[in-house]
Amino acid sequence: MFLKAFIFLLNISILFTGMPEFVAPEIANGKGVGTPADIWSVGVITYLLLSGISPFRGGNDRETLSNVQKGQINFDVDAFSSVSCEAKDFIAKLLVFQGAGRLNVRDALQHPWLKTADREMNDSVPIPTDRLKSYYLRLKGKLSLMLDCNGT
Repeated sequence: MFLKAFIFLLNISILFTGMPEFVAPEIANGKGVGTPADIWSVGVITYLLLSGISPFRGGNDRETLSNVQKGQINFDVDAFSSVSCEAKDFIAKLLVFQGAGRLNVRDALQHPWLKTADREMNDSVPIPTDRLKSYYLRLKGKLSLMLDCNGT
């Protein structure tokens, strides 16, 4: 508490390290880190891998953090047209705004979508990668710019 008051009095900004679109709402709101925040990140990564788009990406980092702080997700109709209901349910249960409401690790591993992973895969509906490639190129450009600005 003392440190928090001291930081407030000095008006020091604490910078996040990492990508804002993967940060859980409780971290974006300055409430701390825990296993539920990691579960949130798994949800964001799963959303991204299955759709090729980020669930909270804004025009800039500030807008992205604002989207995370709102914690509202929707499943883009085009991007999720070939994604199973079980996969969407898994993501939705990982991206619950309140950390206490998210799946814990044990329950996530027992989710029906993951339980089907040991069965024979059905490759008749391939996951489109064009959106994911586009996301990667934007990310690569952003990381390159960050490295250039840091003199590395």
